[in-house]
Amino acid sequence: METAPEKTAEDLKKAYNLLWLRLKFPTDKKNTKEPPQTIPNLTMENMVGIAKRNPQVDVRLWIDSQRMTDAQIWWLEDETRIPSSRNLSLCDLRTIFEYNEYPLYNLADNSSNWRVDKHSLIWRQVDAAKILTCLQGDYEQIFYSDLDITNLVVNSKEVQNPLKKHGIVLSGWVDEKGGPTYYENQLFGFDDRKREFFKLLYYKTLKDVVTRLENGYLSYLALINNELKLKLGIDTREIVFEPKYNGICAYHPEQNYQFFSKHL
Repeated sequence: METAPEKTAEDLKKAYNLLWLRLKFPTDKKNTKEPPQTIPNLTMENMVGIAKRNPQVDVRLWIDSQRMTDAQIWWLEDETRIPSSRNLSLCDLRTIFEYNEYPLYNLADNSSNWRVDKHSLIWRQVDAAKILTCLQGDYEQIFYSDLDITNLVVNSKEVQNPLKKHGIVLSGWVDEKGGPTYYENQLFGFDDRKREFFKLLYYKTLKDVVTRLENGYLSYLALINNELKLKLGIDTREIVFEPKYNGICAYHPEQNYQFFSKHL
């Protein structure tokens, strides 16, 4: 009896998740006075670049439709349908039951200090939601990156080698002297072997951002140390991927309209 040939990295079904979460909810979904474009041009360009660099991958931009006006959603739908990004699609977090029903995600961040305060509500929501998006759909490999990351090519050897060996790749870098490994939670990828790890990470993050009012970074570090290093014995120097950035930070037009408009 013939056995099916082993799949190559290119044959595997993959999703690359992106997230754009606004601070507040519009008072009127039909509001036509607020500009339809909510994402700066340079961020949109990088998003299209991500799709181009990963042509065989489903690139999914997740938004919260309740935080946007109808015109803003229509604008994004048009932008994600352009021919140069035919593998880029718009996805609604409100279609995820756990998101739609959980109180955390139904709150607006009214802080005037949200950019500096990394434990502000928006960052806590983002840190939880980014993991949740990666648990959606039937994919063999799942990836997430922040919108400013420029160099994640999921079929590259530097990504596929750690996935093949350990089932996971994390954003980070190794000390130049071979010392500690440092991590950031703005990029990660995994296959079916590490899906339970990310489920655990989601619920741990959700608990911490709600009860401790902290972002998800410490939850992330704790699980890396306790589960990957101590329990599974993974040498995390083998699973880190060093990201590169386009230098664009998050903009929210409702608090930075004059600044934001310069980047459209």
